[in-house]
Amino acid sequence: MTVAELPGKAMLAPMADFTELPFRLLCRKYGADCSLVPLVSATAITRSESYFENIRVAEKENAGLQLFGAAPADFGIAVERITDALPFVKWLDLNCGCPSPRTTAGGAGSRLLKKPKLAAAMVARMKRSGLRVSVKMRLLPKMEKTLEFCKAMEKAGADFLIVHGRTEKQGYSGKADWDSIKKIRERTGIPVVGNGDINEIALGRKYVKEGYADAFMIGRAALSNPRIFCGKKTEGIEDAKGLLREYLALCNRNDFLEVNNAKLVATQFFRGFRGSAGMRLAVSKAKSIEDIKVFMQ
Repeated sequence: MTVAELPGKAMLAPMADFTELPFRLLCRKYGADCSLVPLVSATAITRSESYFENIRVAEKENAGLQLFGAAPADFGIAVERITDALPFVKWLDLNCGCPSPRTTAGGAGSRLLKKPKLAAAMVARMKRSGLRVSVKMRLLPKMEKTLEFCKAMEKAGADFLIVHGRTEKQGYSGKADWDSIKKIRERTGIPVVGNGDINEIALGRKYVKEGYADAFMIGRAALSNPRIFCGKKTEGIEDAKGLLREYLALCNRNDFLEVNNAKLVATQFFRGFRGSAGMRLAVSKAKSIEDIKVFMQ
């Protein structure tokens, strides 16, 4: 998969605990060009058969797989397993952007921004798969260091960059810096996908048209409105219930029975309109996916 091949230039951002298979398929239905299986541990793949077996990728979703970790040797083994057993994976992504303590504690995620040589070594291992490789990253406090990191990833073989326009310290606060994303695009030789604060499809298209990025990625705004990719909004509680029914149907069709994950996703659909709080409370009490269906009646 290449960025140039994306008809709408719109990607669904990987968000741990939210963007599992049914939700990715729902966003794909409504116009997301592609998505990423979020935060897959390269180390866990090498050590746990059950962990690897729980990775779900469907042919029709056009998904890549995002790896995190801090040991290049683990990436080599993980990539071999992925290419042998998961033929529907379209590309691989190295997570260098997640600021969550559960990711950074072992030196992975956004901590890799300060270790470009280590990140480059992992990109090189991933390239052995024969698949295209992206690096999802954040800005460093100084543009000079950000560009050094980007160029190191390019030299290591990365095919494109996915840049969240915030620093590790910012987390998800403040505003995404799209001017910095544009500078990265202008000063590197590979495509750049911009990420951060896109709350409607028109804004993402505007950034692409004006040369800020080659494509864009939508994250949190898609959680409450998976139809954002086709420019539609959720119009009230009955509309949200319809979305939830679609999501639950995808859970059943794909044998996805993780009720806690389903509840987490379902509660996001009910926000911003009368009756939302009551629906979130009802869904939160569900003990099974069947219980959630009952609440929809």
